[in-house]
Amino acid sequence: MKSGELLPCFIAIFAFLQLMVQAKMLHTFKLDQTGKDSSLFEADHVTYIKVFNASLTVRPLLKIIKAVPVEMCAQKCATTTGCKSFVYHKFALTCFLSKHDASEDGIKVVRRTKYDYFQIIPNKGKMVVVKGATIDKYDHLDKLDDISADRCAAHCKQLKNCKMFEYKVEQRRCDLTDLNHKDKSLTASIHRWDYYSLNDVPSIRMFLRVPDAYLRDGNRFKYIKEYDVETCATTCLLTKNCIAFEHDTKNGPTCILLSDDASKVKIVRPTRNRDFYQLQQERGTMNIILGASINGYDYYPTTRGSLKECLDRCVETKACEAVEYKHSNRKCDIANVTHFDFTLKPSIHYWNFYEINGSQNLKEVKER
Repeated sequence: MKSGELLPCFIAIFAFLQLMVQAKMLHTFKLDQTGKDSSLFEADHVTYIKVFNASLTVRPLLKIIKAVPVEMCAQKCATTTGCKSFVYHKFALTCFLSKHDASEDGIKVVRRTKYDYFQIIPNKGKMVVVKGATIDKYDHLDKLDDISADRCAAHCKQLKNCKMFEYKVEQRRCDLTDLNHKDKSLTASIHRWDYYSLNDVPSIRMFLRVPDAYLRDGNRFKYIKEYDVETCATTCLLTKNCIAFEHDTKNGPTCILLSDDASKVKIVRPTRNRDFYQLQQERGTMNIILGASINGYDYYPTTRGSLKECLDRCVETKACEAVEYKHSNRKCDIANVTHFDFTLKPSIHYWNFYEINGSQNLKEVKER
């Protein structure tokens, strides 16, 4: 055979091998469609949740790796600083590492049949959230309407055998089920559902805590003896009109449910043997606790001005997460910490705590 004829032969052989790989991947794709596969995937001591035939709606990418099996892709993500998820092209055998995942604001998975999406599962105690994903047609246990995701989680915790729920933001609708990603495969939802698996998340994580504090003039509508703080948090989430509670340990643990909180007019004040808990706002709405502060973490110079000017300053400052504002003298402190980082304390000097929490509507707060 002449040398000029070798190149077409090599091209033909390469094309044939590619077709064989694609045929194998297509067979795998068809198996994925059965819904019998678990969406649990492990590699290099890291556990992933897998969404079949899906990709992520975000860039930039950390790294692109070509011609690797999916197992190696998972290992690369596990050992790459900042990697939270990856997308795998099943035909091109290409791996796309990302510093984002589908639990974040404005990010979700979408249907792409050539790809599979993999997201690192957090440690127990933090919900597994994959926005845009679903286990289709498995809403076995209950359906709830006009409810927040946090209250939906509380209902799931109380319901026997409930492992996860799917939530539709636009309709505030919640479907509960006794299956999760360990039992059935996830796919991208065409009906705008988001996937939440409990992952042993405690109810108390859904509240902001101010230790050694109470709500002055709060509307306390129910007292329950011998409740630990976790049971109290779950009870509040399941009780109509409860948006905050106090846990008193002075004379045996007592759970005190409140129908108001410290976000509008009433303020928290110091006390002993009692802690104040306020329900967190959903992402996109500020967390406000009047009368509280995070002491000693004012990383930027104190300024004076209106509350609006203070909040605007935070939004314009890179890494600013919260504002502390004193209405009496119009002092403004901004900080790059949140209640997840450090403990809130009741302020003896009447500072007020405003956590941005992804809010874009700073008009929601008013001058006092």
